[in-house]
Amino acid sequence: MKRTFFILALMSCAAGIMAQKRSFFRVEAGYANTRLLSRTLDNSDLMHGGQVSFFAGWQFTAPLYVEAGLSALMAGFDKTKQISKVTYTDDKVTYSDGQKREQMTCATLGVPINVGWRFALADGVCLQPFGGVSLNVGLSGHDKVRYDWEDHVFSSVGMVGQRGNYAGAWRFSSAFDIDWYDDFNRCRLGGQAGLLLRWNDWSLSYQYQCDITPLKYSTESRSRTNSVSVGYFF
Repeated sequence: MKRTFFILALMSCAAGIMAQKRSFFRVEAGYANTRLLSRTLDNSDLMHGGQVSFFAGWQFTAPLYVEAGLSALMAGFDKTKQISKVTYTDDKVTYSDGQKREQMTCATLGVPINVGWRFALADGVCLQPFGGVSLNVGLSGHDKVRYDWEDHVFSSVGMVGQRGNYAGAWRFSSAFDIDWYDDFNRCRLGGQAGLLLRWNDWSLSYQYQCDITPLKYSTESRSRTNSVSVGYFF
């Protein structure tokens, strides 16, 4: 999988060397959100972030073109929810309200390859639907969980005066490897489709991407990403 990624990356870099009269380049920057979905778990946290991309393309005929590039995505979320804890002390049951705060960030590098078709609408204006595949590689990730309970909850387990300081935080080398017992994939193959509106050298595009290979095998999790970007052709 890593070898495939480097081959696709070299193909993208070679686009500049192979530039001809009918070639074009495009840079994009915009907003993206990623949702992690699972068949067995209710894991639908929405991560917001930014995405930047570079494409090099070749126009084979007047309407048909192919492009390849590199794309970097940084996204995350910060959520707090109310939870309850049950404490057993001297055969008594105590219910205590608390808070759980989770902060997660992840960085992903993608190598997309698209095939598109240009529909001319007016002079200098065209609509370009496109679709293709992308190899996504997780670069880094961080997930931090913090619990905040009432004082008597900590006292019941011998942690007097530690309210608000009971936190779990861990870093890891594999992206999305949130827990040490999980089996998230560092390299994943995805498919995407989108629509680009071009006006002279500027463009506005929308893209939807979905994992083809699972993000996590044990739960068949697959990520979904929506992005809106502004681009420039040169």
